[in-house]
Amino acid sequence: MSEETMTLVVTRFRPGHDREPRAESFAVPYRQDWVVLDALNHIKDRIDG
Repeated sequence: MSEETMTLVVTRFRPGHDREPRAESFAVPYRQDWVVLDALNHIKDRIDG
């Protein structure tokens, strides 16, 4: 059985590096007890660190 996921679309901008904000999509595991910060930390720690 595969794990249920959700997609977060994150707007990113690095002053001095990017000309304008850009959106990136990330698939993260669905956890009923997670809040948005948990999903963002998952992205930082395991996908885009």
